[in-house]
Amino acid sequence: VALGLGNARDILGLELSYSLLCIRKFGRNGSFNAKVHRIVYSNPNTYIATAIGWNNFARHGKNDRDAGYYNGQPVGTPSSVYGVVSAYHFLNAKSANPVPVNISLGVGEAPLFSNSGLGIIAGAGIQVTPNIGVSTGWSGKGLNLGVSYLPVRTLPMSLNVIYGDVFRNTESGSVLSFSLGYGFNLTD
Repeated sequence: VALGLGNARDILGLELSYSLLCIRKFGRNGSFNAKVHRIVYSNPNTYIATAIGWNNFARHGKNDRDAGYYNGQPVGTPSSVYGVVSAYHFLNAKSANPVPVNISLGVGEAPLFSNSGLGIIAGAGIQVTPNIGVSTGWSGKGLNLGVSYLPVRTLPMSLNVIYGDVFRNTESGSVLSFSLGYGFNLTD
């Protein structure tokens, strides 16, 4: 669950999110994340933004061990800071399908973004059709592939499928994730 506040174009944007860490014992453990971001350049076809984030800055749970272990540590315990620069560009701006492309590059600290020290974070995505987008990302530990689908373009809902850790670089190995997202604009 995420909440966005502020204005990243004029001042700063703030994104606060909550992650549920345990499904078997639903709601028993969770963590909170924060990201501050700012658009540093924009024209009608290109946007460049920077972000600084802190994953798992706070957590809750009767016992962290209830959610399991990852790399010998209880899930929910690791806290990692990261910084990213992202560029968004329309390849065919005057078309009905402007073909937006997004590229991100950054660094993040262990344990979430590397096994030790700093790790590289990278991602790229393209909107192939007005309703379908594909993406790939390197989390610092594993390669992820994703597809997003908008069933109705006028409805802010997306279906997403992600194949995580394609090369099985992490202890938990490859995963397949499905999500359904719906956006609300509370300022209108």
